[in-house]
Amino acid sequence: MPEIPRTILDPVEYVPVLSLRFALKLTFCLFLTAFNVGAIAFAGGSLYHVTTGHPLEVFGVSALFAALLGSLVRVWCVAMRTYPR
Repeated sequence: MPEIPRTILDPVEYVPVLSLRFALKLTFCLFLTAFNVGAIAFAGGSLYHVTTGHPLEVFGVSALFAALLGSLVRVWCVAMRTYPR
């Protein structure tokens, strides 16, 4: 029997393509992050100066900023959960 050369293709590498939905989520996260940084830069210093000497109010302002940061982390986690693998 004659030997017939066979053509074997190399395995094709899977290249994920970003969907429009993921791009919109990423854009929203970036916008929300910029907005939160602006809000903290604008109001953070003055709020801490106003609450100087009032431990309960300092705790309240710190809790609000922690909640702001927590919600931002949550938004990023939800957006990255759908990242194409």
